[in-house]
Amino acid sequence: MAAGFKRSLTECRVGVIGLGLMGGSLALALRAHCASLSGYDVDHGALDQALARGLIDRPLELRGDQVDVLILAAPVSGILDWLARVPTVFSGQFHLIDLGSTKAQIVAAMQALPDRISPLGGHPMCGKETAGLKAADANLYRHCLFALTPLARTHAMTLDVAQQLIDVLSARPLRLDPERHDRLAAAISHVPYLTSVALVEAARRVDDEAVWTLAAAGFRDSTRLAASEVTMLLDILLSNRAGVLENLARVQTALQTLADCIGRGDRAALRSMLDAARERRSTLFV
Repeated sequence: MAAGFKRSLTECRVGVIGLGLMGGSLALALRAHCASLSGYDVDHGALDQALARGLIDRPLELRGDQVDVLILAAPVSGILDWLARVPTVFSGQFHLIDLGSTKAQIVAAMQALPDRISPLGGHPMCGKETAGLKAADANLYRHCLFALTPLARTHAMTLDVAQQLIDVLSARPLRLDPERHDRLAAAISHVPYLTSVALVEAARRVDDEAVWTLAAAGFRDSTRLAASEVTMLLDILLSNRAGVLENLARVQTALQTLADCIGRGDRAALRSMLDAARERRSTLFV
C-alpha cells in the first residue's frame, strides 16, 4: 500500500475542506508549493471567493475525487462529520491531516479510516478573533507551534509530507499524544477563552454604564479572546470537557486564593503570587 502515497509535497494534489480563516490562510501559504490546490466549503460564497482570488484551482468534487493530501480545516464537529464521509467521497490512497483544536475525539475517529488513507492529527497554535476567508493571512502560521498527534497507523510518508507542509508555513512541529494535547490546550487556550468571557460578563454585571467608558488597554488586552467566533469555541469546549473542567477548577482555586489574600490583607502572600505570575509570564513570548 505504501507505493501509492506521495512523499514530496511539491508533487501532491492538495485538497482543503473548510476555507475560513485557517483553511484560507493555509491555501494562501501553500499555493506555490504543491502540484495543485482544490477546496470545498459549505459556504458557497467562500468557495466562489477562493476561486475568484486564485486561492484554489478548482472545487473539490464530492463524489470520487482524487487527492494526494486532504486537509480538514473545519470546526471540530465538522471534522468528525467529514471523517465519516471521507472514505466514500474520495478514492485512492492519500494522506489526511486535520487542523482541529482538540485531538482525542478526532484521532479516535481516524482509527476507523480504511488503510488506503493515512491519517495524522494536527493543531496549529495560531488564529485570530476574526473568522472567515476575508480574514485569511498567508503569514498566519509563521513561527507558530504546530502540534502533531500521530496514530500508530500513520505512515512515515505522511509525517514527511506534514513536515514539508510545516516548513512551507514557517511553523514549528511538536509531537504529542492526543490526550496530553487536549489537557495542555485546555490550560493555555480553552480556559483562557473562558476567563476572558468571565471578565466581560463580570463587567456586564456592574450596575454603572460608565464601566464601558472607563475600559481601556488593560480590559481590552485581557478580554481579547471573548471576541472569538462562538460556534468554533463551542465545539472546542464541548469536545474537551474533561480538560476544560480540570483547568477551570485550577483557575477557581487560584482566584479564591487571591481573594483570601486580599480579604485578610495579607500583603506578603499576595505579592508572592503576583511576583510568581509576573516572573513566569515575563519569560514567555520573547
